[in-house]
Amino acid sequence: MATRPSSEAHIAEAGSAAGAAGAGGTGSAGSRPKTAEKASWRWKAGAVLVAVLTIGTVWLVTGVVGTVYGAADNGDGPRLTCPSGLLPDTPSQRWNGQIGVVHEYQVGEGQDCWADVVYPTTRRLLLNALVPDTGTFSLRKLAAVESSMLGVVVGCGVLLLRRWGRPGMCALAVIGFAAVAPAMSRFFMSPFSESAGLVGSVALLIGAAGLLANPVRAYAERFTSVALVLFGAAYGGLAKQANLPLIGVGVAVLLCTRLVEPRPFRPRRVAYWARLVLPRLVSLGMCAALLVPAAQWYKAGETWSRELNFNELTTGDFVLGAVALEVQRNGGSLADLGLPESFGPLVGMEEWPDQDRKVQPDWQHYFKFDIEETRARTAEYIARNPEIGYRLLTTGIAATQGVRNNYLAAYEFGGGPDKGKIRITMDTPYVAVGAVNAAGNGAVGFLLLSGLTVLGPVRYANQRFRRRIGPEPGRGHTPTTGLLLLAAVSAALALTTCAVAVWGDGYYELTKHVWLGAFFAAVAVGLAGVAGAGPVRRRLSRIRRNQWNERNDRPAGERPGRQDAPDRVTA
Repeated sequence: MATRPSSEAHIAEAGSAAGAAGAGGTGSAGSRPKTAEKASWRWKAGAVLVAVLTIGTVWLVTGVVGTVYGAADNGDGPRLTCPSGLLPDTPSQRWNGQIGVVHEYQVGEGQDCWADVVYPTTRRLLLNALVPDTGTFSLRKLAAVESSMLGVVVGCGVLLLRRWGRPGMCALAVIGFAAVAPAMSRFFMSPFSESAGLVGSVALLIGAAGLLANPVRAYAERFTSVALVLFGAAYGGLAKQANLPLIGVGVAVLLCTRLVEPRPFRPRRVAYWARLVLPRLVSLGMCAALLVPAAQWYKAGETWSRELNFNELTTGDFVLGAVALEVQRNGGSLADLGLPESFGPLVGMEEWPDQDRKVQPDWQHYFKFDIEETRARTAEYIARNPEIGYRLLTTGIAATQGVRNNYLAAYEFGGGPDKGKIRITMDTPYVAVGAVNAAGNGAVGFLLLSGLTVLGPVRYANQRFRRRIGPEPGRGHTPTTGLLLLAAVSAALALTTCAVAVWGDGYYELTKHVWLGAFFAAVAVGLAGVAGAGPVRRRLSRIRRNQWNERNDRPAGERPGRQDAPDRVTA
């Protein structure tokens, strides 16, 4: 029986073939073959094409070119636009709420901006760079620039994930399609900061995927991935206070990243210790570059909230609008939270999905005591009764089914739903994932996301410690393991985003506050599907090959030649 040639023979044969190709393919020894150059140019052309398609899709969906499709102001728009000197180009120069999307603004002063303290958001940094000194300004320009940033990030993903081949491109398609879906991209044409969080989230996920897909010695791809992680965590995590979990994930990714390839243990050489210590110091420096601005950003947000008494409003939404409601459903009373029974009529007034009732109670009239003490007492009660915390979290997960936020008008004055049928169709995957998340009042979504959070690390631990295998020195993680780890990161972000949304403002406008959590949930499910498709396809191919071998009296497991491949034979 013939035996397989040794690995040394394979290496020698491959080396001689590569040398011959290098010498004969380009006319000089040591240069790359023409086929490799063509492949490289194909990947670069594909990256440019994907970037252009992403940008064009967002421009067409949001109305940068064509009919405007965005998100109308719910009253929070002045946080972004007013400090930049933008006044709505309407007869009253006021924010018209639910009437329609206002995308044209006059540049000037004269509008009360609520507070002397500016609301901290990274989207204003981009807005201030685009707003002229006088004249008019259109949100189309801001949407065009921000969507171009998204397209560049997705285009970079083509080059970073090419080592994974087809699974990598499918994973990139999942992330890209989830970002350009109208339910997400409509916020590019809005006075909100959500779009900055979306761009940052996409950059963070693609950067983390690039670190998983490429080996340590692929320094260009790895450093590009690190740059995307830094940009995504900073731009997305500092877009609003609720996005701070992105900072935590970015720090965790940087701490787990090996920047240079390790060398053999030689303690007497200075180069060994420099190669060991300096990359770790660089990683710690990058983490500090994220954490220090995040702390300052959070402090500025707290100052802004105190000046406008927003702490009273959000505490009322959380304690009375959410926690007290779940306590009563659990058979408890307001006395369990240390609140008087006279607060009873206010319990659940801002409950989702009753979004038609927009009259917010005057919480300041009731909360004449310490807000921090109220939240601390409520947190202590939730710690003693974890079933209340579970109900709050599952309600937040269930709210992802309302990711389209239909209570916010999507068209400008004179527009209508008849112009957006294709946009509604593109949201079908979100509707499907939202329905799964909402099943069992969020219980199914909680189990699904929790399972995905655990599945990736378990898969990695099984390969790394039990089977004693892991990423080879010259290769990154396998597509299945890498995509499951990335799905775990996305699922964890979905859970934390929903938890932060409920903790911050209760059930008030919950579908808008868990909007980014819906994106992470959809991406996690899609990535898990792509990761599972590879093993399933290989298993089916093996079964098909064994059936063909049985019919042709071949040994089980033998691979047929090209002339008698089983794909021409029906099983």
